[in-house]
Amino acid sequence: MTRERIEYIVAEFQKSYRTGEWHARLGIQQDFKCIYCGQDYLAHYNAYRSAELDHIIPISQGGSEGLENVAVCCRTCNQLKLTYYPQGSTREEQIADARRYVTESRLSYENELAEIREMVRGPSPEL
Repeated sequence: MTRERIEYIVAEFQKSYRTGEWHARLGIQQDFKCIYCGQDYLAHYNAYRSAELDHIIPISQGGSEGLENVAVCCRTCNQLKLTYYPQGSTREEQIADARRYVTESRLSYENELAEIREMVRGPSPEL
């Protein structure tokens, strides 16, 4: 994508869609997908509305407010990661570690939800 195209999209997002510059720039950089689970924000309205800025290293644990410490993720991943302090010496390593943590957390909650679903609705029919 050309620099001119990026600047046009950022300006349009800010003007027409009331989106901050960081959301727009990071969205473009991440192809408008959650940095942790890959959810496509442009696929449908609920996905688009779930996009949030995440501090890769949480502010509460000494992370900076700068753009280098921010990524766009979906609301679910942001809640799963919450105050997790990702390991790694580079942004890419920290994102990879946070992605692993979020994936493991999501699986744990999916298993818990399956147990609740079975308790409430009964066992799933065999295929």
